[in-house]
Amino acid sequence: TSIHAHAYVDPFFQAYWTKDEHIWVCLNCHAPMENQQPLLIKGLVKENPERPVTEPNPRYDADYQREGITCAACHVRDGVVLGPFDD
Repeated sequence: TSIHAHAYVDPFFQAYWTKDEHIWVCLNCHAPMENQQPLLIKGLVKENPERPVTEPNPRYDADYQREGITCAACHVRDGVVLGPFDD
């Protein structure tokens, strides 16, 4: 129910992202986990962000993408859950 959880499905984001022809860079913030990315960006042609070199992501999950910014995006590092409490 958090604002972060709605980062991908937010109607304003979807409207602007559609206007911007679904440029990949927007997903870095609105659905930042690797499994949320339909394509993996391997580089840029002539350093142009509008011309990415891509490959399909075999671990892509459309349902997970719609979850937006999950807790794991900030609170899991190297397989370890981080938070304000020792447990």
